Amino acid sequence: MLRLLTTVLCSSVILFLSISDKLYAQDSPDRHVFTITKYKWRKNIDAKSTMLDSLNKLEYENVINKNKYIVSRREMSHMMTEDSQDYLVLTEFKSIEDWDKSSEENTKLRKKWLKTDEKIKEFYDNYRLFFERWHGDYMYSEMPNTGK
Repeated sequence: MLRLLTTVLCSSVILFLSISDKLYAQDSPDRHVFTITKYKWRKNIDAKSTMLDSLNKLEYENVINKNKYIVSRREMSHMMTEDSQDYLVLTEFKSIEDWDKSSEENTKLRKKWLKTDEKIKEFYDNYRLFFERWHGDYMYSEMPNTGK
């Protein structure tokens, strides 16, 4: 009985390892990849939310919408929970390779738009007024045959 159980367990492990490459975003270029960056709203901020809206609009017009590697991007926050401090940025890419290339493209587009490193720093310093220093980064990939 113990031998049968050991054989079944080993076979299961081997089967899992043989199909595990399908579970990772890095190994499947045909699946879209999603990143979520999670920020926490800074409490008692002096900056007005209209300023964040303006900064987002400028960044979308000059960087995000011009980056050919970004499929879509959304900014989200909690609506009906006790703790509404979370601010999420969800970005979609066609593949892990596009995710990698998008960072380089963002850098080029920012430099073209804002011209100098000082102006880039100033822009993002204003953006950071709204959030705590901590943030989290997460990456997910599509699961086949689960979409509509």
